[in-house]
Parts: sequence; C-alpha cells; structure tokens
Amino acid sequence: MNRIRELRRARGLNQEALAKILRVNRSAVSKYENEEIPLNDELLGTLADYFSVSTDYLLGRVENPSPRREKEKAPSELSAEEALMLALTKLFGREPTEAELEKLYNVSKAVFNVPDKLEE
Repeated sequence: MNRIRELRRARGLNQEALAKILRVNRSAVSKYENEEIPLNDELLGTLADYFSVSTDYLLGRVENPSPRREKEKAPSELSAEEALMLALTKLFGREPTEAELEKLYNVSKAVFNVPDKLEE
C-alpha cells in the first residue's frame, strides 16, 4: 500500500515508529506497505484515524484523502452537487479529477444548452 508509505514518510516516521503506533512489528508494516498482507478492519481504521484520511483513500479507491465523516448523510440530505459527485465516484470507481469534471461540465453545457454563467 503505497499510500501508507507516503503518509508515514510525510509524517517523518520510520517503519519502526509506525509499528509502535499500530502495535505490530516492523516487518508487518513493511508487508502492509508492499501489499504482501491485507489490512484488517481494525488496523485500517487506526491508520485512517491517525493520518486523518478516509479508509477509501488508504485503499486507493479515491484520490481525495479527506477525513472520514462522523455521520454520513442520507441520500435525501445530499445537495445536488454532493449527489452528482457521489454518482460520478460510483461511475468512475473513484473521485473524478478536476480535469474530468471540467470536461463533463463542457459536454453538459453543449448537450443541455447551458449558459456560461448560471444565474443564482
């Protein structure tokens, strides 16, 4: 898991220091980083909490490392933008990049004849 290595290095930790935080041995940290053994749910949660990132980010499912939310919103509570981002994330299997969002916006403008500036 390269993200674990990246996050560990960004914090200035060596494998031994992260191993102490996780209460595992250094070789286990190495194996997690090299994807030789999978993370269990408890370790995944501990890493996400420690590095303040989402578990999806650690697993490489999304590019945005935003922290986990205490309570996820129900679909009916999502704004139109949040619902669109959720749908696009499911479609792409990850969060779309800014470039992809820009392309989607431009295509939508052309298809739906949307003006350059939306009135508020």
